[in-house]
Amino acid sequence: MSLRLLQGGKHCDPHLVAAFHEALQALRGLPILGSVAGAGTGTLVSLAIGAPVPRDRPIDNPHITDVLRTHDGEYSLFIKCAWRIEGETEVLCSSECDNTAGGPMLTGLARLTGSVILEVQPLAGPAHDLALRFADGLVLRVFCEQFGAEADDNYCLFMPTTTFTVGPCGALALAPRDRRG
Repeated sequence: MSLRLLQGGKHCDPHLVAAFHEALQALRGLPILGSVAGAGTGTLVSLAIGAPVPRDRPIDNPHITDVLRTHDGEYSLFIKCAWRIEGETEVLCSSECDNTAGGPMLTGLARLTGSVILEVQPLAGPAHDLALRFADGLVLRVFCEQFGAEADDNYCLFMPTTTFTVGPCGALALAPRDRRG
């Protein structure tokens, strides 16, 4: 069963928002295990975060690392909306970059592997935009631009036992995590 609460004045439980912000802080100090993105996935990216957790079944995908074929992260961040990775003086890549092998998207995402999350900043406002700051100076920014009843979710934070989903228009949902696969 999923608990979905809408932002934007329709219905917002401040306790759920506070729980979400607290859950985001659990990512601090954890490394990025790896990412899944590339040709065929469009702008979508999945980041495996924290300790490796064995999968029930290995993934048969030659384009991801051996570790990610057999393990997921203790936490995962699945991003469906616009995002960008920045260095201290340059933008490395975004959700709109070329996502073929050797292209800027996969090259930029590869730089996150092994990086430790120093700070998680839920940005002010009802949309739940997000910034993750890493020990090596990189920043991942997530821009929740999905809007309307037919829009897709913006991102999901998969935790060890629960999942927070940030939907269109700032909708926030909490549900048990399904670890199949």
